[in-house]
Amino acid sequence: MARDWQQTWFTDGNWQLSGHWLVEIGYWNSDERTRQNDKLWEVALTPVLRLTPKATTGLRPYLEAGVGGHVLSETRIGERNLSTAWQFGSHIGAGVNCGQFAIGYRFQHLSNASIKRPNDGIDFHMLTASMGF
Repeated sequence: MARDWQQTWFTDGNWQLSGHWLVEIGYWNSDERTRQNDKLWEVALTPVLRLTPKATTGLRPYLEAGVGGHVLSETRIGERNLSTAWQFGSHIGAGVNCGQFAIGYRFQHLSNASIKRPNDGIDFHMLTASMGF
């Protein structure tokens, strides 16, 4: 779920910068069957900056980046020890908007920024689909 900031910057050219809050609830399930935990829940809040063309019709590409906070229900997933339930998530992404719909790709990294060791961290490759209303 995203909430637009209703604000744009750098609007002099053909492109503009905008932002939104991204709220995520996620469920992770590891395929590594170990004595450790193989599933967990995640809740996240991330401010995201998005670069888009000013055009309001047709296919409109975008680039985005965000850094936010994630809270995990467990500190282990499979063989990975994340050490803390609090994680920082950073992502970069790209996609295409068409009217109310958007599809994209996002690379996301989560880690605890070495608040506690070990700091295994974890990376995700995500395909995204969204609809605005």
